[in-house]
Amino acid sequence: MLSFEELNPFKILEIPSGSSKGVARKKFIEHMRNLDKKLQPYLCLAFDMICRPKEYNISKGIYRPKKKDEYYYCNIGDLKKLRELIYSKKNKGILIHKDSLERTLLYISSRNGYYDIVEFLIKLGADINARQKTGSTPLHGAAFYGHESIVKLLLENGCDPKIKNNYINGGNTAAEEANKTSIKTIISNSYSDQILNLYHRLYSQGYVTNFVPIKNDEDEVICYKMICKSMFHHNLKGNAVIWHGTKFKNLESIVKNGLKPSGTKISDKSIIMPPDNHIDLNTTFDGIKDWAKAVFVSPSCFYSSHPAYAERILSNGKKWACLVEGRVKTGCFTRHHSTTNIRKKVPYNEPPCVEFRIENQLNLFVTSVVFISMDFINGASYYNEQDAITETSQERMLTEESYWSENI
Repeated sequence: MLSFEELNPFKILEIPSGSSKGVARKKFIEHMRNLDKKLQPYLCLAFDMICRPKEYNISKGIYRPKKKDEYYYCNIGDLKKLRELIYSKKNKGILIHKDSLERTLLYISSRNGYYDIVEFLIKLGADINARQKTGSTPLHGAAFYGHESIVKLLLENGCDPKIKNNYINGGNTAAEEANKTSIKTIISNSYSDQILNLYHRLYSQGYVTNFVPIKNDEDEVICYKMICKSMFHHNLKGNAVIWHGTKFKNLESIVKNGLKPSGTKISDKSIIMPPDNHIDLNTTFDGIKDWAKAVFVSPSCFYSSHPAYAERILSNGKKWACLVEGRVKTGCFTRHHSTTNIRKKVPYNEPPCVEFRIENQLNLFVTSVVFISMDFINGASYYNEQDAITETSQERMLTEESYWSENI
């Protein structure tokens, strides 16, 4: 077996000794598109040796690594060692660092075809759209080298397929760079995904950060979350988790303006009104004057997902309920029974008071835009099943430095 400690990269790539980076790249592309999995780590390391020779000690055609850093382990595909290194450094900045060729760890692992490493880095919060020197993103790298499973993984986690790199004639999208028809089709189909399109729009405007798919034990996505930037500026501990069902068209405004009481004029000069068939403004209900002039949320995602509140949209052949998740200061709301007459089967142990009425919107903040699978909602029997989509480990890794440093 070959040793990673001492390699002749030209022999590994099957090119004449001293060949240029351009020649090495052409041969590397050929090998990767007709990949021998046993040779994969050697090919990736050999190509890096020729591209970044200053990182290696060279003697008589043999290259030896000067240091075994995160880039080295991303090139040989050693997730265990990469994980140990990142854990030991406890430095989240490692995810945005770039090598001498301006490539992130996520780009390198996506190009090299290491699915497990790509998945690991995404969960840690790596920038999924970070560009390398040529303007290419991890999606460009995975598509160009033919790694279909990684293309799917990147798209599932919110990468933007419309980004163009810096090549001639205005640059290319990942679909234009793809070397397989199947990959071109997968990427092209993602263009019409309204959930992803909303995420890309809000991300480009700086309102949301990561796109988090939450899966069940069968590896099926049961929920998508767009993490709001405002989430990073609040202390989540000690605040109650709340849900608010809404229409798809309202989500962008809620992210930008927050949840506001009915009757409030927002930035686009429109006025927030109660939903159709709900209690109107200036109406007394349950002994409270102007009942509707407040924000209404629920501790139950199942209650908030009722069609009276949450619109259903179709995406990727599945139906999803549109909600926002947030936090409210304890003691800053009143509890009420349902004001909706039409109720579906109530999950076991759901609290009787499923509506929280909040008069002062300063006591609550939005943490994420959420799309919950109707299959998950309709199949739930127990109220605590919502724990699967509340404060997940992926979110805590993204938002809590203490969690990251203690557990990573």
